[in-house]
Amino acid sequence: MLKKDVKVPILFTLIVVELVLGGAGRLIIIGDNSISERYILFGLGMFYWIYNEGYKSQTSSSSELTKSALTNTRYSLHIILVFLMLMVAGIIGFFYSNSITNIIGNFQAYIFLLLFFPFASVIRTKEQALKVFNVFNECAVILSIFIIILNIALNAGYSYTILANFMEKYGLGLIGYSGTTPRVFFKGSILIMVAFGNQLLIIVNSYQKNLIRSSVKLVILGLATIFSYTMGIWLGAAVVLLIVLILQWRRLKMSTIVIGIIALLCVAYFEKDTIMKVFQLRTGSKDISSLVKKQQRQVLLNLWKSHPFFGMGLGKEVVLSTVMGTRVMSQFESAWIQLLMNTGIIGLFIYGSLIVRASYDGLLKLKNSDTTIRMLGLSIFLSMVSLSIVNWFNPVLNNPIGIGYLVISLTILNVIRVENNI
Repeated sequence: MLKKDVKVPILFTLIVVELVLGGAGRLIIIGDNSISERYILFGLGMFYWIYNEGYKSQTSSSSELTKSALTNTRYSLHIILVFLMLMVAGIIGFFYSNSITNIIGNFQAYIFLLLFFPFASVIRTKEQALKVFNVFNECAVILSIFIIILNIALNAGYSYTILANFMEKYGLGLIGYSGTTPRVFFKGSILIMVAFGNQLLIIVNSYQKNLIRSSVKLVILGLATIFSYTMGIWLGAAVVLLIVLILQWRRLKMSTIVIGIIALLCVAYFEKDTIMKVFQLRTGSKDISSLVKKQQRQVLLNLWKSHPFFGMGLGKEVVLSTVMGTRVMSQFESAWIQLLMNTGIIGLFIYGSLIVRASYDGLLKLKNSDTTIRMLGLSIFLSMVSLSIVNWFNPVLNNPIGIGYLVISLTILNVIRVENNI
């Protein structure tokens, strides 16, 4: 029987907090240079795990060593397979004379998958997994409050330039305009969409007793999701809402329905004109962002067709002539299509199957009698579906932020497996 430890080492709590609130991961500014605290935390996490594994090898029996997170977790071999695939793609890129800098640039975000091993070595109980889940959600609420405040400030006429320069300097995100509508987009806005689904499940499953507090959090997360004015995030959140209604309708209570209707009416009253204006702009035939993404997809698919199985390798550069000018790119908006072009059908299948596997394992927990396990499992299913949708429009699952949440999800699923002896 595992000891029911509820403590999570502070280092791993900080990794979760930084994932949500850290923007691009370069909050430490020295002169004109920035230092990536995200990579520092990554290095510390890996060192923590390697040191503990080394200590264990000197003090434990051979049977205990087989319980290493490197070998005795559900997703270890799959993650190793992903890295082998990426290494092959890197070699192919080198063979095709792709820039070494671009190859490293395409590869480096995926190294955050390695954090699964230190996370799986310290997050071993349901209570620890729930604490990580709650820390993530609370950080998303804090970020949402910032977004709402900034949105109000912009609409009230506060200096656009000051806010935009601050966001850009610290790599937090961007402030711009969608048409004439102020748009506040943090790097972590995608994770707010995930937290919105999590909070929805908390309310539906009556997991937290204070319904009013939980509902206020849901409204805050919902407003921040809307204020992203990003079609991918909107679509992902809509799919999450639809899936919850389909899979959890028997658990819906009248109080939940009433609160949901009131929240929707409030949003509709204050933001209906803006939402419709942005929606029409984003879905219109003249939207520059949509046109550029469409062109990228067409070019990348044509490149993939010439090398369908193994792709063009990491680091492939593409010259695109758009209404915004000529650009040389090796990183693209549609991450799924980029992965297909870089690694071919085989690479897309290997990495995509990890996402599908996590989704399926989460969905299997729907019938579990334990409310916590059922909620955590379904939240992971929802997050994998929504992130996969956004990944078609914006780079998420080839980005440290999206990959970081994938690591959290795989860790929680691994804990559930251990707790249930499966």
